[in-house]
Amino acid sequence: MSAVRLVRADTRRDLGSRLRLALMLGSVLLVGLGVRAGVPDSLDIARSLSKINGVQGWKMEDTLRAFAGEALYELVDGGAALYMEYGFVRAYAMRFGREEGRISVEVYEMNGPPEAFGLYSYLSAGSTTGQAKFGQEGGEGDGFILFWKGRWTVAVTTLQGDAQGVLPAIARMVDRTLPAEGSEPELVTTLRSRLGASDVVSFRGILGYQKRRSLIFAGQIHIGEGVSGKVDDCDVAVLLYLDEKSCRQALQALVDSFSVQSGAVLDRAMDNGLITLNGDYVSLQSVGKRLVQIRGPGITDAVRMADRVKAVVGQ
Repeated sequence: MSAVRLVRADTRRDLGSRLRLALMLGSVLLVGLGVRAGVPDSLDIARSLSKINGVQGWKMEDTLRAFAGEALYELVDGGAALYMEYGFVRAYAMRFGREEGRISVEVYEMNGPPEAFGLYSYLSAGSTTGQAKFGQEGGEGDGFILFWKGRWTVAVTTLQGDAQGVLPAIARMVDRTLPAEGSEPELVTTLRSRLGASDVVSFRGILGYQKRRSLIFAGQIHIGEGVSGKVDDCDVAVLLYLDEKSCRQALQALVDSFSVQSGAVLDRAMDNGLITLNGDYVSLQSVGKRLVQIRGPGITDAVRMADRVKAVVGQ
């Protein structure tokens, strides 16, 4: 799996005053951002974030900056499409500095808690090395902390120098400004609690789906909402469709696509949608409005895991 690419502030272009969030005399001035009026909770968050300063001697550089809509492409170089897919609303960014280094804080407001968890799950899967006790769930790695809380996803990152020791203190200050609400998607809870799934990614489109590169895909099928993860030695994905007909059509498209490809052999005799692919076995089955895909190292692994997943998601 690919490691998370944490955006470096020094690779961003200077946006100038058009895209700055100027904070003067306790008031918030949104300049050229297209931010919706009448969203006091978001503005309150901005005011609170702007007051985070001087943590262990680390001072904010310049002012808090806000990015809404297409302006996100100025903040996330080359990766904004993924954030849009997850339901991006706006982002707040700030930098802290001290003699020994610099730190970036990015706070992403999403459409709701499921979307915020989804973005967090994508960024953290395969990249974090331990848990971080911030927000409703968090993870950390060498030089960064990620967490989600309510409709917010947060990244606190070392830009240069030695700042690892202060990252938790800054993350804690950001955490305190954000309201907790909602929960992770129900299907995520199900896979984790009932199957012990790890490295779970809640996706909302093809970009999130492709985080787990072992999963197969046919260009003619629609990829919307779903969850993927690792259970024992198998990669597991459950895709959600509007109705059973759409789910069956997607399943058939996958089967038809891979049954005619070189190196992918459909095992029709077993009547369980098994495909052999690069030495692995892939099981494709539908359960109501849910398409279940399992990839395992052997026939028995794939079939048994498919039965386990179907029993859980079919309830």
